[in-house]
Amino acid sequence: MRTFDATGALLTTFHVAPDNRGSARIDLANDSCTLFYTSQGPNVKRFGVCSDRQLQDFNTAPIPGGYTGTLRILPDGGVLVATANEITRLSSAGVRFGHWRAPGVLQLGNPNDDRQGRPGQALTASA
Repeated sequence: MRTFDATGALLTTFHVAPDNRGSARIDLANDSCTLFYTSQGPNVKRFGVCSDRQLQDFNTAPIPGGYTGTLRILPDGGVLVATANEITRLSSAGVRFGHWRAPGVLQLGNPNDDRQGRPGQALTASA
């Protein structure tokens, strides 16, 4: 993972631990130090960009289906993560406590549209 300044000059390179592939999708926590990311594996991974160190996986158990795609951090510290067949909600402690079947979902829109924790938008691969 790399960071760049406004002119495109490289600032920093972070070496994040992969599941299956490097960092596929990312979201930065409100603390501006914790980077949540997926690696096309069963985990929501974390990296401390302020401390330059790998953190423990966010989820307490592998995401069913073994593949994580787009993720969004929610205002309460929980996370929504899209897989090929569903959208999973993780609590702020990383515990899976909600899921919605959504075949073909590969990425999320703005989940914060729904203040009750349900995804506000889901974008599918098919038209």
